[in-house]
Amino acid sequence: MTKTLTGTRTGTTALPQVVPARTFFPGAEAVDMAADAVADLLGHEPGETFGRRGAVSADRKTYALRLAPGVLALTSGTIRPDKDRADWIDRLPVLFGVEETEWPGLDESDQEGKRRAITEWSRASRARFHRRMGELDYTPWQGKRLAMVTLTLPAHWQRIAPTGADFKARVDALRHRWEAAIGTPLYAVWKLEFQARGAPHLHMLCDVPEVIAGEYGPTWIGRTWVEVCDPQGADRERMMRAHLPSHKRPAGVCDFSARVTDPKRLAVYFGKHAAKTQDSKEYQHIVPAEWQAPGAGPGRFWGYWRLQRAVASVEVTQDEFYRMRRIMRHVEKARAARHALGLRAAARIKGEALRRESLERLQVRKTRRYAGFGGGWTLTNDALILAFDLARAVSPPLC
Repeated sequence: MTKTLTGTRTGTTALPQVVPARTFFPGAEAVDMAADAVADLLGHEPGETFGRRGAVSADRKTYALRLAPGVLALTSGTIRPDKDRADWIDRLPVLFGVEETEWPGLDESDQEGKRRAITEWSRASRARFHRRMGELDYTPWQGKRLAMVTLTLPAHWQRIAPTGADFKARVDALRHRWEAAIGTPLYAVWKLEFQARGAPHLHMLCDVPEVIAGEYGPTWIGRTWVEVCDPQGADRERMMRAHLPSHKRPAGVCDFSARVTDPKRLAVYFGKHAAKTQDSKEYQHIVPAEWQAPGAGPGRFWGYWRLQRAVASVEVTQDEFYRMRRIMRHVEKARAARHALGLRAAARIKGEALRRESLERLQVRKTRRYAGFGGGWTLTNDALILAFDLARAVSPPLC
């Protein structure tokens, strides 16, 4: 992975020249090919299903391995053809004509039609965020100049965004102007956070063209965002200084980074402060008092535009399911141990040589994944390769 960043001075602003980093973003076609390879390695025919012994046809237990660019999941469930909940949920966007990538009309925490105030980024939402980031097809970003765009609000931000819906309406206006200016869809992943003073701000990862509508890309983005927000008086001057490129920040609100090279790194890059720890930036996930009233909440804390999911499923036998689950549980434990060793090395703890006995005494956090008798999922840099290795480990030996 390499990336170079140089500057060429034009007028009073140094324009960054970015060479895109090498990325590994498997698409839907690669996921389908990997699923076929896994099925073939296991000796299964395409579309072959396996029921639990003794199960009746009206209530059948099934097991499957689900592949995505950055996620490997094991799922189990009981299929009821007349009322399959998973199929019903998948059909909801089609039935109601709603795009999953659009802003939701209701708060994320709405349950059974009853609203409640959202005060923080929930643990369940964080888990869904990481999994979904690993399931998206990022091939539209191949060879592009990816940048993290940060959109903020001035001191009197309540005038511009008194509710979460008002803030997201401003972001939607910027999005529509952006697509009209470049003439193509805007593929992006976004995440909502809050500053210490309570003002909302949005992080958006997307391809930033060097020129938008005949203007330097970061300059166009910053200027258009100020126009969309339409601040008054001193707030307007502060927003212009904060969002337009300058000598200290030649890229303005854009941060060109080489950290995003695969689905897992993308998810970690966005959610690096997502864990509920004593992190000094956890306040960024606390909803301000102005938005905690019912109907005024922020809605979703994260989402994506135009990108599509790339997920394929391979149904496996009950025996293969539990053997795979056992292997994946060991993989999770090994990763947790490696993380613990990294923290130990960072703290410069000196002691005995790292032998098996010392590894067993490491305080490794237990994972909730692959617990009980159900399945689980793993976020990884190379899910398709891991799926092939997993199938090879449980496949029948060659004679």
